[in-house]
Amino acid sequence: MLRVRSLRRFATGDSGTLPAVESLPIAQSQSSKPRIPLVPLALFFLCGLVAARVFPESSIISGEARSGPGIILPQLQQPEVSLLGSIVSPSPANLTGLDLRCQTWCLTRDIYVTRSEVAHCQRQCTAHPEVMDWIPALEASAAAPTGISDRQLIFAAWYAEGEKGSEGHDSHQLAKPDTSFISALRKSHPGCTVAVLTDQVTQIELPEGVRLFRHTIDRSKLGRNAYANYYQYLAQIAFMQTLMAEGVADKKDIVFLDMDVLVVDSLAEIFADGAPFDYGVTLSDAVDMPVNLGMQFVPRGRYLNAIGFLDDVIAIYPFNETFIAGQVALSNLVGINNKGEEVLSRVNASVIEGRSCKLVAGRHTVCFFPCMRYNYCHTDQSCCTDAKRLPVSLTTLDELMSARIKVLHFVGHRKKTLQLVHKAFMQGGLQGMYQMLSLLPHSERDYAELDIPALEQYLLPEIPPAA
Repeated sequence: MLRVRSLRRFATGDSGTLPAVESLPIAQSQSSKPRIPLVPLALFFLCGLVAARVFPESSIISGEARSGPGIILPQLQQPEVSLLGSIVSPSPANLTGLDLRCQTWCLTRDIYVTRSEVAHCQRQCTAHPEVMDWIPALEASAAAPTGISDRQLIFAAWYAEGEKGSEGHDSHQLAKPDTSFISALRKSHPGCTVAVLTDQVTQIELPEGVRLFRHTIDRSKLGRNAYANYYQYLAQIAFMQTLMAEGVADKKDIVFLDMDVLVVDSLAEIFADGAPFDYGVTLSDAVDMPVNLGMQFVPRGRYLNAIGFLDDVIAIYPFNETFIAGQVALSNLVGINNKGEEVLSRVNASVIEGRSCKLVAGRHTVCFFPCMRYNYCHTDQSCCTDAKRLPVSLTTLDELMSARIKVLHFVGHRKKTLQLVHKAFMQGGLQGMYQMLSLLPHSERDYAELDIPALEQYLLPEIPPAA
């Protein structure tokens, strides 16, 4: 039975930072978590023990000067939180009712490091106590869907390069489009149809059997700007019109997705019960950007209605916005942009009930699905519930597995680990993917220090093949 131990980096100058040591499961759990005194000499000695235990090939103690990966794996799973050597635990003598529940909840989260963060969590929890029911609700609805096998899915991803380079690429993006999402789709949805939507010129190397759909655009305008989502919407409309002409509009559901997304589990329940909606998107608690276009859903038989909805989005398209213009336009049309109470209410309903639907402009039924399951960003991003906004997240192995996260979105700096998590999924299935994901950090600073080849070398062999 093996555990990986890592010392949490604590920020210099922050007197409230937790100098904790965590025990993180790779395959199985064994020993209890030791408490480490804050003595530099002891820390140095412990670092040697960590290296010897986790990476025997790079043992300091053995005297062998071999290099090992520089890994930061910030996970806190202790029921008690150590603040500057003291134990902070729920105090029934001082707190009762909701306050006590919130304090207990916040102290058992793995994402709060300083006193101020714990205090913020407690304030947010008291204001929004419903979040304490979210993880149990996700666990309750996590069973694999049954009796929905008649749905045939088309997954269509948009990618196009403007005259000045690849669309949507920033400093975190891969040099070329990553097609790992295709093999993940074929593993999680055997027999599905996969298509890539692009412009009239962009060249993409695709595996056999993937449909390439070309749509003419003005490539001189395309870049990391407002036109990115605009042309994406136009391509999606043209694609649905083509499918209607081919006679499949009443036979197949459509999932529009980004190429930095891995779908690792069945989405059949999205289209269950006759899928009584025209358009579906995922919703997070980021009230300033509650909708992320990384995942969009169109049920069979609703193509014409979906086209009408996107036409209305385009009619109010804000070309003076940045590359998030498409999300701004859609959020404005459905009437949730910067409407905090409605957003949080609908997020709560989507988690508890599986979806929250709304009639838009008197003619479009739009359903919101929880980002936490269907557009998961591993916290610290707008397209997923962020612990800085609400005191809830899914980060530990148990939470990820229990909530049955189905879609992973590698936004921004997270693209660095896309292929690593993809390999863990292809090798170890859902269990392997959850194990790898639970070991990854959250902040951009920590991601910058990840040694991906070393992680792959030392962690992938610990993931058993899927049954």
